[in-house]
Amino acid sequence: LASDPVSAVTLTVVPDSAQCTVSAETVTFVPTGAGSVPALQTVTVTAVADKVDDDDQTCNVTVSVAGGCADAKYSVPVRARWVALTAADVDTAGIVMDTAGTDAAVAEGHATTFTLALASKPSSGSVTLVTSVDNAYCTVDKAEVTVAAADYAVPVVVTVTAVDDDQDAQRTCVVTTAQRGDTAEYAGVQPQETTLRPANDDVAGVVLVNAPMEGSVVAEGTEEAFELKLATQPTFGTVTVDVASSSADCRVAARQVFFDASSWAVEQTLTVRALQDKVEDGDAECAVTAHVEWGPAEYTGLEASFAVIARDVAPAECTDATVTDGEGAEREWHDSDGPRYDCAWYAVGVRCAEHGNAFPYYGMTASEACCACKEAKDKNYAPAAFEIDTQHSTLPLAEGATTVFALHLGVEPTSAVVLDITAEDGVCTTDVASVVFDTKHPWFLPRGVWVTAAENQGGRQCRVTVAVNGAATADEAYKALAAQTLDIAIADAAGRP
Repeated sequence: LASDPVSAVTLTVVPDSAQCTVSAETVTFVPTGAGSVPALQTVTVTAVADKVDDDDQTCNVTVSVAGGCADAKYSVPVRARWVALTAADVDTAGIVMDTAGTDAAVAEGHATTFTLALASKPSSGSVTLVTSVDNAYCTVDKAEVTVAAADYAVPVVVTVTAVDDDQDAQRTCVVTTAQRGDTAEYAGVQPQETTLRPANDDVAGVVLVNAPMEGSVVAEGTEEAFELKLATQPTFGTVTVDVASSSADCRVAARQVFFDASSWAVEQTLTVRALQDKVEDGDAECAVTAHVEWGPAEYTGLEASFAVIARDVAPAECTDATVTDGEGAEREWHDSDGPRYDCAWYAVGVRCAEHGNAFPYYGMTASEACCACKEAKDKNYAPAAFEIDTQHSTLPLAEGATTVFALHLGVEPTSAVVLDITAEDGVCTTDVASVVFDTKHPWFLPRGVWVTAAENQGGRQCRVTVAVNGAATADEAYKALAAQTLDIAIADAAGRP
């Protein structure tokens, strides 16, 4: 007070907002009796910690004489006094992501956690936190979390699971949490993120299933089956696996197989055959290797192999047999028959009436041909032949599109075999006019021929003819083979063949 009152005087102390509080709402002064000014009394003003990012706020504290004062001097209106204070804001809106307990290198199929909270209390309503992952290799159990103002600092647990895939690849997942709310102070708040690295538990590989045991014996003229698949799903594209024997004494059927994202685990059946050479030359070891010719990085250079023993079988004894020529007349032939009859004279080649099996064994006596025919029947020995393989062709073929077919030889030729390839003029074209099977291009490897359909040929049929080039082929058995054709339907732009 400015002077000693004659009776007690009470002052009220009132802040004008909730931004601050006072230690005493009233202060009373009593007369000193000595005419001196009453002692000072302290009132403490405290800026409220509201946890809201609301910038600096002004707080006005008004001090005035309370009503009912008995001192006439203070009972008349006395001008109130006020104190202006600034409550300096120390709160900042933000997202609190606590990853202290997060396992950054989590195993595939396993989970880890982190927590979310707000750094300051929303000024009104609530704030929605949205959590997302940048790829499909991780998932979160809470894509959205709504945080009420009263619970802004209560941690919310979010579980992240590393997806258990079938691919041999190291993955990285970035988990990001951003805000979506109605409070102005949270607009534009910086998102928070954490990175996880799912621990890869898949190993790429070529898998042999039911393969013959190492050193298994396969008799000439017989075969053993086995299956092939991949250990993991390719990360992209198609994996091409070449399968071949290290020795000409064995041959692998389906010498090239393909796997993609949908077929990698499907077992493909192949066979390894010990070829009947009709020569007593002893047993031979055949190493069968499945080697990745092309594929994504994780499959580059991978292979699997096994080895079998091709057991030599002595040629069968055959002294005489009954044969039938193409005219249907039966004749009895014996080893003593001197002339060597060229079976090319016959319309369908030599037929063994006894065994019901026909192959063109040209240049043999009829007895030799019949004996070979018997061996073919008994041991399933493949004759000279070539095959058009369309198992990997895209048919029907669209206008302007390209597909591929493969050419195989049935048995090893005695010399180079040249196959000429012609396509119907104007309807389709091939990338090569001929293919050669010889020591430079081993006979047991398939040759790919690409066929392209011409434009505006929808609804037509493209005929590709493959024939042995007699002038360039010395092997008599192959020279005598008839031409083969492949008819390819051409689809129009609407896909109608």
